[in-house]
Amino acid sequence: MKKRIIKLILAVISAVIIIMLAFKFYRITDISWRCPFNLITGFILGNRGLYCPGCGSTRAVREFLKLNFAGGIKYNMLFPLEAFYILFVLCISAAAYIKSGKFNYRSPNKAFDLTVLIIVIIWGVVRNIFNI
Repeated sequence: MKKRIIKLILAVISAVIIIMLAFKFYRITDISWRCPFNLITGFILGNRGLYCPGCGSTRAVREFLKLNFAGGIKYNMLFPLEAFYILFVLCISAAAYIKSGKFNYRSPNKAFDLTVLIIVIIWGVVRNIFNI
């Protein structure tokens, strides 16, 4: 169990370092990636593509790291829910890994997953209708 905790801590530290390097690279080069959904729908629909529910999350993370929460929510209003869901599921999965030694996706329950999925789909539709 002790080895699993150490492996988990090293994995978290590695992920944080990779994310920090990615943001540093973005800040230095100003090169970022575009959403594939936006690119494809832009190609099909013409000039303006549709936004996926996650569009703006990278910019939202940057603003949240600067403690500019209003700016982060401006880029993607759903980001706090997305971040909470991902962190919550990762924590549950990490606890299960420590106990069993197997890393699997561990959801608290199906209703929780379904609720988040429905909210994400509604957000994806609403943000494109009202151009948010």
